[in-house]
Amino acid sequence: MTHSQHAMYHTGVTLECPASCLGIYTVEDLLRLLTTAGHLALTEKWRTSGPPHRGDFPPHSEHSFNCPLSCLRLSAKVTNALRFDRSGCVSIGDLIRIIKRHELREVRNIGPRSVSEVRAALVAAGFDVQSYSELS
Repeated sequence: MTHSQHAMYHTGVTLECPASCLGIYTVEDLLRLLTTAGHLALTEKWRTSGPPHRGDFPPHSEHSFNCPLSCLRLSAKVTNALRFDRSGCVSIGDLIRIIKRHELREVRNIGPRSVSEVRAALVAAGFDVQSYSELS
């Protein structure tokens, strides 16, 4: 295939194609693609193997402020730091409120690496984090 035939989502995408053929230009694009693939895999797994195992989350592509923190699949370190903080963060909405009040970095055991993990998880869940300056 010639270079001029490569375009986003063209037919016949192969392993030799550039990532742009999949619509991937940024890390955020890659996270969204991997998250979508993960949701599809979980949905198929549940269809074939029955009820979920402990720690699995219900397969849904639309996350809301009411979803529990477990939907973000954060590490135990970050989840526990948020849950046991004075704010008692248990939902995605609670986490967003902490971020909007610029209090995330004040949570004990939340450092730069944890902030990056939270940012990646929110992007993967479909939240627009561009407006959250604390995550920049």
